Amino acid sequence: NLHIMLRFEMETAVMEGKLKVADLAEEWQSQMESMLGITAPDDAQGVLQDMHWSSGLIGYFPTYTLGNVLSVQLWERALADHPSIIDDMGRNDYTKLLGWMREHIHRHGRKFRPNTLIHKATGGSLDAKPYLKYLHTKFGEIYGVSV
Repeated sequence: NLHIMLRFEMETAVMEGKLKVADLAEEWQSQMESMLGITAPDDAQGVLQDMHWSSGLIGYFPTYTLGNVLSVQLWERALADHPSIIDDMGRNDYTKLLGWMREHIHRHGRKFRPNTLIHKATGGSLDAKPYLKYLHTKFGEIYGVSV
């Protein structure tokens, strides 16, 4: 999500006139080095790797982070309702998970505003804590990060 944050910050700076489009590639490399300690070998794998800007699509990047945060909440709720989901997936059986998603998300389409749908599906509002816990569990030991 750090690269999403970077894209959002750069996009905002361009829209506010604080960053010129001509300076995006250089700023991308500088910020990637500063934030993550890496640089891309070329613009195609760096600032241009995503198709949104080159397609004229502005403002989409934060939705990726929202999706990541929400996905863990939905996963935890589905797992609480059907504890066998992990074992089922190990057998390549996604029936219960898909059924849960159809019942709690898909069947509603655009019937509810996002906050209402999240509450109906999970019993709570959008919450970053489960996602942060997931990140810590996944990366904490690898990178020596503690909370």
